[in-house]
Amino acid sequence: MPYDSKNDAAKRERIGLCLVVVAAFGFGISPSYAKLAYEGGAEPLTLVAARFTICVLIMSIVAKVRQTSIRVSGKLLYLPVIMGLLLAWNATGYLSAVKEIKVSLAAALFYTFPLQVAVFSWMMGFELLSIRRIAALSLGFVGVLFVISLGLSEMNIYGIVLALGAGCGVALTSVLFSRAADINNSVALMLWSMVVACLFSWLVTFLLGDFALPHTRGGWNGFLVSMLGFSLSVIAYYLALPMIGAIRAAIVANLEPIIAVLMAMLILQERLGVLQITGIVLIVTAVYMGSRKPTQGPGQSGVQGS
Repeated sequence: MPYDSKNDAAKRERIGLCLVVVAAFGFGISPSYAKLAYEGGAEPLTLVAARFTICVLIMSIVAKVRQTSIRVSGKLLYLPVIMGLLLAWNATGYLSAVKEIKVSLAAALFYTFPLQVAVFSWMMGFELLSIRRIAALSLGFVGVLFVISLGLSEMNIYGIVLALGAGCGVALTSVLFSRAADINNSVALMLWSMVVACLFSWLVTFLLGDFALPHTRGGWNGFLVSMLGFSLSVIAYYLALPMIGAIRAAIVANLEPIIAVLMAMLILQERLGVLQITGIVLIVTAVYMGSRKPTQGPGQSGVQGS
């Protein structure tokens, strides 16, 4: 029995790591295509609302296929509400920041979220921080800065606050979901969180009069790819959290800027410089360090850092 238990745990970890890699790919392609959607006439809030609509549909299908209960216990009803509002804020804040400041600067500020995940998890007593994880987080963040080659000449305070705030929101939802999924059905929690995010996004979109779809073929291509890429990625990422923990997931998610840069090269004809190549090496090293299974000493239990 212990042998089977260990095999099951190892399988869950492999699935969790694969889900985060898939999520990183989807998140990585999304910004470039979102830019095409904006150029075609779409507005960020419309894209956000459409994304969460697809998320609800996908999660409903997942629940149906897996024949999973979608009930959430009464004492935990507040969690989907909090997470749904945070999810809506994360997506809206980041996409709005991209309109206000350069994508590279927005990405650098947004990708402080792995560091914030580690701090929040440690402060709340959910996961431990080790020297290896601190090194992986720091190395990954430096790698992100190199990859995006950010320009600090652009000091739009509004855009900076949006990007940082969105990163903070992702960190909070990551920590909350990874912990809540231990005591509640992850599919049910994810589904109702998406429902809240969807309803809130559409409400804000119409209240602000920000509904606008693309009016060009290229804009529609960007809109659809960005919408589907984000929807599949956010589901994959959050379903992976209870499998591998918030800190490990956040470290592996650092792959996203690499994919974003490569997609920018293909779609926007951007070039890859020495700094970006160096950053890619640093991020890959950080992901390898941070994705390794945590070691547990005698008397340790639960999800802990290594």
